[in-house]
Amino acid sequence: MPKYASAFYNHALTNLPPATIMVGDIDLFAQECIAYATKLSAAGIPAELHVYPGGVHGFEDANPEARISKQFLATRDSTLKAALENQI
Repeated sequence: MPKYASAFYNHALTNLPPATIMVGDIDLFAQECIAYATKLSAAGIPAELHVYPGGVHGFEDANPEARISKQFLATRDSTLKAALENQI
């Protein structure tokens, strides 16, 4: 698979910024996301992993009012805000 098809397949894990990886535990890509977070951590890249029990792919968009979606969106927004504040 081409390394640009998924970040998981990029073997050059150097000089990357910290990552926050968020995925539902029954998402088709859950295991790939977990493995990628593990690879980043092993390479010394700070990686924060959030796995949402019962979450399918796109659950936060399918039902944004659900508790799991609200948790996901709050974490996404606070992480993005913190990252942007650190760049200014």
